[in-house]
Order: sequence, then structure tokens, then C-alpha cells
Amino acid sequence: MTNYMRQLGFFDPADHPNAHVTVIGLGGIGSFAAVSLAKLGVQQITAIDFDTVEPHNTPNQFYTSDQVGLPKALAIADTCESLSDINVHAVPMSFADALTSDDPYQHTDIIVSGLDSMAARMDIWSSIKYNPRTSLYLDARIAGQLIVIYATNPTNIDHIDNYEATLHSDDDALPAACTERGVIDVGMAVGSLLTRLTRAFYAGDEIPPVTILNLEHLSLTRGDHVPA
Repeated sequence: MTNYMRQLGFFDPADHPNAHVTVIGLGGIGSFAAVSLAKLGVQQITAIDFDTVEPHNTPNQFYTSDQVGLPKALAIADTCESLSDINVHAVPMSFADALTSDDPYQHTDIIVSGLDSMAARMDIWSSIKYNPRTSLYLDARIAGQLIVIYATNPTNIDHIDNYEATLHSDDDALPAACTERGVIDVGMAVGSLLTRLTRAFYAGDEIPPVTILNLEHLSLTRGDHVPA
């Protein structure tokens, strides 16, 4: 556990040997989440994405120029393995195809949605709603510099009603210019927040139903007494 010795007081992998998180979509949300979860020490990570790394992915996603052309699932698995001792299970296929396979993601504690399509989110939701094999669904959404994460227990009626009220068609989503679809600090921030929620889940802490961070209008204050 040498890789995690500086953070064992917050999350000890030895206490959670069967922890399993599945990340669906490995772009500006999921690539950072997967790497951060691996660095935390989550012992089982399943990474699902059918897409390949393209040159325009490298500025604001967790990929290098050497990985261009590789399936994102395989590339992120290699990155996680190189940065931690976690062996990520890569699933280089669409969510729909993974859903009909015998893939172990269907028996996971937490599912993280890092997708940029509301239709795809609805597909994920329909597959896990009322499914007791998943305890927590984290749906992360980015609009410019605004991060919103919905945390839902897919078997809790109140949670279900509240989450379904946030679903809408892709036509109702606000479009962003192609040069404003993602910036590196926002991606790293959402990966951090998803990891924090995961850590809280395994600690048995209360999970807020909605987490919001607006990096465009973040107030930065300066105090008179700064710790040495």
C-alpha cells in the first residue's frame, strides 16, 4: 500500500478490497474520474467507452499525444496502471453493447456517468433503475465551467423521482461552441468531486443529492491570517 500511504487516513484500500466503480464515458469527465479513482486506490475499476483518442482530446482530457488512435478504454487503463497499482478492466465498446454482454460492470457498487448525451444518460438510467446490484449512480454534467453532479440510489423511490425530474431531451440542452466544450481545470475538478463522493460512500458518510461547483463565478477571498 506504499502508493497510498499519504492518504490512508481518508481511504484505506485494504478496508475495501471489493470496492468496484464503473466509469461510463472516458472523455472530459470520465478520463479524470478514472485516473483519480485509481490514485485513490479503488481496487476494481471498469472503464467503458467505444471511442478512440483523437488529437483534439489531448488538451482537455487525460490522454497524451502518444495515445492518439488508441481506444479510450485501453488508453485510460494503461494510464491508470502506470500511475498506480490498479489494473483497470477496459471495455472498448458502447454502453449498449456492454449492457448485453456478461461484463462485470453490471455488478458494481457505483456507476459514474461521464457522457455528454442526455439520451445516453437515459439509457444508463433505464438499465440500473430498481437494480439492487448498484448502490450509487453519479451523473456528472458540465455546462461550460459549471459542474453539477447528481447522486442517486437507484432503488430509492424519492431519489428516483428527484433524479428523473432532471432528465430532458438533448434538444433542450444548451449548445456550446466547439472551443468551449471543455477546459482542463474543469475536467480535473469534476474528477476530484466524483472521487470525493466515492470516498464518502465507502466511508459511510452522507452523500449530497446534488453537488454544484461554478468555476466561472468562483469567489476567491484572501484572509488576513494565512497559515505558515
